[in-house]
Amino acid sequence: MSERRRVEVPVVGARVLEDRAFVRRRAELSLEAGPARLRIDAVAPVIVDKTLEVRLVGAKLGAARVCREYVVERDFPTWRAEVHAAVRTATRAVRELDDRHAATTAELASLEATRALLLTELAEDVAWGRGVSATAKEELERTVAREEALRVALADLQPPRRLAHRELADAEDRARQDPHPNRGAWIELDLECERAGVVAIEVAYLVPSVAWRPRHRATLREGKIELETEAFVWQRTGEDWNDVELSFSTERPSLGVDPPTLETDRLAVRRKPERVEVETRAQAVATTGLGRGEVVAPEVPGVDDGGETQELVADGRVRVPSDGRPHRTTVGRASTEATVDRILASPSPFVLVRARATHPGPRPLLAGPVELVGEHGPLGTSELRYVAPGDRFELSFGPEAAVRVTREEERLGAESKILSSWVRTTTVVKNKLSHVGDEAVRFELVERVPVSEIADVKVELEDEGTTPGATVDDDGFVRWQVALSPGGTSTIELRWTLAKKDHVQGV
Repeated sequence: MSERRRVEVPVVGARVLEDRAFVRRRAELSLEAGPARLRIDAVAPVIVDKTLEVRLVGAKLGAARVCREYVVERDFPTWRAEVHAAVRTATRAVRELDDRHAATTAELASLEATRALLLTELAEDVAWGRGVSATAKEELERTVAREEALRVALADLQPPRRLAHRELADAEDRARQDPHPNRGAWIELDLECERAGVVAIEVAYLVPSVAWRPRHRATLREGKIELETEAFVWQRTGEDWNDVELSFSTERPSLGVDPPTLETDRLAVRRKPERVEVETRAQAVATTGLGRGEVVAPEVPGVDDGGETQELVADGRVRVPSDGRPHRTTVGRASTEATVDRILASPSPFVLVRARATHPGPRPLLAGPVELVGEHGPLGTSELRYVAPGDRFELSFGPEAAVRVTREEERLGAESKILSSWVRTTTVVKNKLSHVGDEAVRFELVERVPVSEIADVKVELEDEGTTPGATVDDDGFVRWQVALSPGGTSTIELRWTLAKKDHVQGV
């Protein structure tokens, strides 16, 4: 039987899901009439065999199979050979620098011992009245000068040694993380060509060890937010993707369609307890953006797509080597007008610059980290929830450095009135504000008070003692509009009372 012909069918595209990818290879080959036995090398060893799909134009497919074998180092693919070469290079660099450091340290220790002997001999000569000879003095000076030179050399060796050790650790870590150190795979195809000519071959299959996550960059400039969405993709499949078309999907085929498990829910009658046990909890008020409706975002593992599968396409062709490291590519851009104001949300000690905008679409913004950029450069990172097209969202672009905040909270003792079953506890919160800038500043101060869910516990905002101008909503957020002149100060006070029946325990 004739030997198989090795052919190049490169990876031209991949559809990346949250934890896997569908890979496409494509090529056009000139084949003679009759049977053809082909071999496609450098295929990912983790390929899922049953997902292999072959499409042909100009020939008929007889058989297609995935084959694997153990390989030796000389047959490693390029990226794996580069990793092992990097380990060898870093090892040589570390060994050379460590040898120089050890030799210099040994010479320095020898000189220090020599200097100690010289000083002992000189002290003996002086004690016997012989004085200090010029030769001994020159020898001592040469020894001290050489010691100083060696100490400088040791200090100069420290940075390159640390760098070399760090590069070696990084290279060894990359080598250890290789999931297929001695495995190779290829695809064998048996074709039948009716006539000689060009045959178009397309091969598709599924591979694990791939993941992607969205990330955004928001630039606030001249009252506008410029949004750039990027996809960070990792893959360690054993095959490099060079100059490929990438698309990113939020589809989750691994979730399955199993119905929920039903359990017996037994009801029973019991006596009403004499005491009511309650507890406090911090409840996050979450929505999809600032909202055109009161929709609570569910906790979804992986990429939050709002329940509707999204498909994002990379700008241009991308290279993603099989190194397990994140590689970024742009998948979308948008620009929108923004309303910029400032907010102090206690207990944060900073007044933050806040930008509010409406997402222009046409695709939603997926939940993920956001890199913040201002007029003068990067400001830090934040997070963005899922934002639908036409929905409003907000981002914080760093603190207002000219405003200083000191927050004090005091809980007064519980008190109860005669012939009353209610016990009251008062809490006083003071925000002391000062402005050290040259221009007046306005911002919104936000505090939060508890919200009761039972009739035996009440939370009351006291008008007396609370700074006028406060507004409170159903979620317990209390807000003031604050204006500070240059060098100005202000104190915003909040006073609220928690009243409970005396049989209520836990608060």
